[in-house]
Amino acid sequence: MTVLLYPLNTTAYAAGFAACEVGADVIGVEPSYVDGAMALTGLGQTDRQGTWSGDTKTPIHWGWALKFLLAAGTAIGLSNTIYYFPDNATARAIFTSELNRFAERVPASGGKRARGKFTVLKEHELLDVVRSPFFPFPITGFTFIDASTAERRVIKIACSNAGDCGDEGDIAAKVCVTRKGREGVMSSGEPTNGVRPGVETPAKAFDEYGERLPNIYPKPYQREGRADLREMANNMRILVTTTAGSIKFGTMDLPGWDPRKYDTFLKIAVAKGYTKIPGSISGDPFQPGGAFLETDMNNGGLLQIGSNDVGGFLEWYALTWAGREVRKDEYILWCLGLFKTICVDQQWADALPAMVADTKRYGLIPGVFTFPGWNAGETVQMGTRRFKAPYIYEVTGIVDDDGLAYTTFAPPAWTGSTSYRVGDKSSNGLNRYQVTAVPVPAPGEPAVGTSAASGGPTGKTASITDGTVTWKYIGLVTPTAPTAYRPAGDTATVITGPSGDGAAIADGTRVTWKKHRFFQPGMSPTLYKRQGRRISGRAEQTFRDVILPTSEAGVDQPITPYGYPHFDSHHVTRSHNDNGNIAFAGGSGLAGVEDTRVAMMKWGSILPARLECPNLVVLRAISGTFMGWITSRIELATMNIGYAGGLALGLADQLGIYVGDLDYETQLLPVLLEFGAPLSIPKAA
Repeated sequence: MTVLLYPLNTTAYAAGFAACEVGADVIGVEPSYVDGAMALTGLGQTDRQGTWSGDTKTPIHWGWALKFLLAAGTAIGLSNTIYYFPDNATARAIFTSELNRFAERVPASGGKRARGKFTVLKEHELLDVVRSPFFPFPITGFTFIDASTAERRVIKIACSNAGDCGDEGDIAAKVCVTRKGREGVMSSGEPTNGVRPGVETPAKAFDEYGERLPNIYPKPYQREGRADLREMANNMRILVTTTAGSIKFGTMDLPGWDPRKYDTFLKIAVAKGYTKIPGSISGDPFQPGGAFLETDMNNGGLLQIGSNDVGGFLEWYALTWAGREVRKDEYILWCLGLFKTICVDQQWADALPAMVADTKRYGLIPGVFTFPGWNAGETVQMGTRRFKAPYIYEVTGIVDDDGLAYTTFAPPAWTGSTSYRVGDKSSNGLNRYQVTAVPVPAPGEPAVGTSAASGGPTGKTASITDGTVTWKYIGLVTPTAPTAYRPAGDTATVITGPSGDGAAIADGTRVTWKKHRFFQPGMSPTLYKRQGRRISGRAEQTFRDVILPTSEAGVDQPITPYGYPHFDSHHVTRSHNDNGNIAFAGGSGLAGVEDTRVAMMKWGSILPARLECPNLVVLRAISGTFMGWITSRIELATMNIGYAGGLALGLADQLGIYVGDLDYETQLLPVLLEFGAPLSIPKAA
């Protein structure tokens, strides 16, 4: 059977590599055209894991995370050295190299385990989960919309065990109980849970007429410590450079850009006396580097707002993947629009000349995030996508030599000695045909004709005899050959290229496009989602598991260390306080002098209750309180968790059992130790 992982972010890659290592075949499914999430689209300099409290030098990385970091060190000439900040191209190359190891299945030999095959499917949107009708109701497969082709077919993929690897917990939400937001202090007993204190700014929330400024909300009259379901953190790493030749913010073509949308943020920036670009620029450039000095900017620091409620993000979980893509584009446009406004709007230059000058030093990096561009005369087919600023366009119609539309939606192939009715369609080779006439039936009998025993309709006329059936030619079918059909003698299938944002954009006389989505070269196409759903699993990560000194006690049935030295949860709400000033609400932080380093993930924290689903592991939307979960939210931590979960999935597949039925002591633990999982916490000397 097969292990299925969705979506295909760095957690899924880690899980897939691990499952393949123990002999399972893996299918990794990604809804977008970009796989890998942050580590392949700009892994942030700040997002490193914590350290052991008693040993700050020994790394907690293992499995794929350790291999990745060592390979990054090798790339800059540091043998056997962990390096956290590989540039985008290097990170992609490291992942691709590892994926290539699993291009084909390798049988067991010489005492070595079999190695599984890792298959990647992109642009496949999760539609539904298929479950057995019999107890314990395991997942038997999934249905996906194949958005990689014009047909957008619904396909089914079977599996033996599965991994939900997304922050959204989309699989988990279909099969088990999930929760989101922050529990209150009373219910959780955790001092930093629930509504947190707001952070006041000097900026006033009201204009001279007493009207509340745009983008400022009323004061949320909730007492601190109460449960808060509004919390959300959305982040996107922006790779920037000061090297000459960058894509400058002021030159960008941004649909719907209006500098007046940012007037409230100008007031905030003035009140706080900004002198630098509004964002957290990392201190050191990524390496090994190429033609451009590549630097990471954490946009969570954009004027201390993080853009977290831009574009209706609180609806995120109710949206389809396509709906989330629309919201993501709104988020990108908002962020880039802010930088463009700073660079070109005179109000900003007059009020904050130093900040404007510093912002103008930066730009996006050419060649980092790209999409195939439109080219005149290119042969295209239905579903072809090409970039022509500011949008990616998709081919929705092509006309052949005879002035007829052709399609990839091929009707059933013609068959001999078969009954056909008027209106039926079939294909014969690359031609499509439709029945126009059959013999007149006897009274009470159906009007059908019978095709010839062999041959079938040919040619491109309006009357083609085939047995007792008459057909007409109605156009061509896109061939399955590597090159698409180009009408004979046509040297310019594409003429001037699409423009605008319509749904039927003519391009010459042959091709029709539709706007697919906005795209800005150099801007990461992957949104980093955090604080998503969490399951209620067989065990639960809590505040005590991640905070010193109680975290040093360890946990029952550990599967991997993980950790992040901050409890921060980016501010998500701009509102006014009782003083009439703008305040940012939503941030997390330690209640007093507590400290966090490294915690242990419990085996039961990635498992739904068996009665909910016996063959699923949940690798990001883990079971835990909000404060117990929060330090697991960075890429390197979830790569550790993913690798442990992948070993469990692969082992269960090889044993022919459900992953949730693995015995920890006799089955899972030996494999975790074999692959180097550090499952005991070093104590201080």
